[in-house]
Amino acid sequence: QVMRNDPQLQAAANNQPPLRTGMRGSGVQILQRCLIAQGFSMPITTCQGKQDPDGIYGDETRSVVALFQRREG
Repeated sequence: QVMRNDPQLQAAANNQPPLRTGMRGSGVQILQRCLIAQGFSMPITTCQGKQDPDGIYGDETRSVVALFQRREG
């Protein structure tokens, strides 16, 4: 439900624009939360688990998305 209500994620679902390195915002943060909930480690994004995901689509997020995509085929 949260994903459906986020304008950034709705635009990304239609590749207008897709989420990519350098982007920031609530959609990126929701994506990061979902990846963490799936068991992926994101220590940089969460300051070693001390804070909520930062909402920045940086190198760590890009790498974890790639891992997720490989895992899911």
